[in-house]
Amino acid sequence: MPTRTAARSRQNALYPDLATCGRRGPEDRARVVSFLRARGSFRRLPEEAVSALAAAAAPRSYRAGETVCHAGEPARELFVVQEGRLCTNQYSSGGGRMCIDIMLPGDIAGMAAVSHDSYIWEVLAARDTVLLVIPREAVLQLLDRHPAFLREIFNRHAQRLQYVETLLFLSRERVEKRLTAALLYLHHKFGAVLPVRRNEVAEMAGTTAETAMRTLRRLEEQDLLERRRGQIVIRDARRLRGLLERPAGCLPAA
Repeated sequence: MPTRTAARSRQNALYPDLATCGRRGPEDRARVVSFLRARGSFRRLPEEAVSALAAAAAPRSYRAGETVCHAGEPARELFVVQEGRLCTNQYSSGGGRMCIDIMLPGDIAGMAAVSHDSYIWEVLAARDTVLLVIPREAVLQLLDRHPAFLREIFNRHAQRLQYVETLLFLSRERVEKRLTAALLYLHHKFGAVLPVRRNEVAEMAGTTAETAMRTLRRLEEQDLLERRRGQIVIRDARRLRGLLERPAGCLPAA
């Protein structure tokens, strides 16, 4: 029996419920496997599991501004960003929007599909985006078989919920603290170089782009960060974290 056929038979025996989605050739599946293997959430899965996941995943494209899912909709799918950019949003009772998270290639959206019956937040395509859409049943089977994957999913879920709790705690604080909390969350997620624009950080802090620009300029003058085109570079995360511990109004003066 050829090696590829034997591997596929073994995959089907181990993961019989992960049916192939759509009509994609071996080269397409191989590209998806390579993509998933390079991402932290899937690195600890055995080869057969990643191959089964790639077979179960279906690509889906969204134009910038299109909604991937609405809060309250049945959570039937998990989304992996393959190309583009997503924004997870929450809305106030008055209709105001706050961006909870920014997701780039390799990030996972719709994680409520593994823990809830419905999606918690709206997910929006911030740019033209291609997602790998994985049915809830396929993800749950992998979570049952691979505790490391389960820990990875729930760690990511917990980090996001912790950030939301932090914003709730700081909701009555000055914008400097809210913006600092957003920067530190993004630093934890992406490292020192944040692939975000001023208006995206403003949305995460619940403020205007103009106010965010003034605050970022003050932080830059304190050598806490550096603004670049389409990026923010964190230069001193320790001192930045210290701003959250100061009383309101104590941001260092320019």
